[in-house]
Order: sequence, then C-alpha cells, then structure tokens
Amino acid sequence: DPLPTQQPNTSRDPGPVKPQDEPAIEPTFITLPVPESRRDPDTKVNLRLTRYKRENPRQGSILLIHGLAHSSLVFATDTIKVNLPTYLYQNGYDVWLLDYRASIALPDRVPGRWLAENQWTMDQMAYYDMHEAVKYVYCETGHEQIQVLAHCVGAGCLAMAILDGRCHDPAFI
Repeated sequence: DPLPTQQPNTSRDPGPVKPQDEPAIEPTFITLPVPESRRDPDTKVNLRLTRYKRENPRQGSILLIHGLAHSSLVFATDTIKVNLPTYLYQNGYDVWLLDYRASIALPDRVPGRWLAENQWTMDQMAYYDMHEAVKYVYCETGHEQIQVLAHCVGAGCLAMAILDGRCHDPAFI
C-alpha cells in the first residue's frame, strides 16, 4: 500500500511512535551534557537522548545509536508505516535513541561552532558520548541490563567504550 500523501517532516526531531491499536506515544527529549575533551573537561557538548517510555517493558530497554553523518531519524523516519522505534515499542521495548556529538540533527553542539568545524574524534565519542549515554539509560531504567543496536561509527565507538570497560564496569557507571 502506498503511504498517504503528507507534508514532509522538516524537523530534526524524531516524532511520535504510532503503535497499532494504541494512541501515539510522544517522545521525551533529554539533553545530556558531556565534556568536550580530556584537555577541556569544563566545556560541555550537549547530546540528545530521545525516549519512548514503556511502563514495565516485556523486552527491557534498547538504545539505538546512529552512524556517521546521520541522526536518530535514520531509525525514526516518518517515510515508512512502521519505523524501527515503533516496531520495537509495539513488541514490548522501552526505546531510547541517541544523537551523539556527530549527529546531523545537532549542528551546533558547542555554541558558535558547527559540526564541520568541531573535528570530533572517535576516541572522544567513545570515551564520553557512549559511556554517558549507556550510564544514563542504565540509571534511568533502574540499573537493569540494556540492549544496544548501533550502526557504523556509532557501533565502532560503542565497541571502543565497551572494550575500555566504560560501559559495564561499575566503577565507571
């Protein structure tokens, strides 16, 4: 079936999930400040977590992490009937999306400097962004195990953070 004609979403923000036989679930947007770098820990970069909260999720919580030159809209597109967050929500997950510092949805993470001017490294994204996002979701969900689906550079940065011990060692969380 073709999609009904609709106005394109020009926002950089994920919209509601629309599960079958349930009302639409509006997202909650959370600003997550993290240090820009080890050299300058006082300068903060604002990441964004988006949550589609499910009370008592049967499947637990899942964090979706986009790739380079993408945003969380790669998962939450409104161009298909059932996008990934909707599918996961319908199937019992508490769904979280991360827009880390290289997200195209967050062009001005350090005031006055756009994404192309920031020159982020994977080390910075692994050391701060992945660790802080996993830590935040873990703490907000009652210290329950979380699942992660990561793509491209997001997956590489997550693997770096895991191998460094920053996503599972209680000393860091």
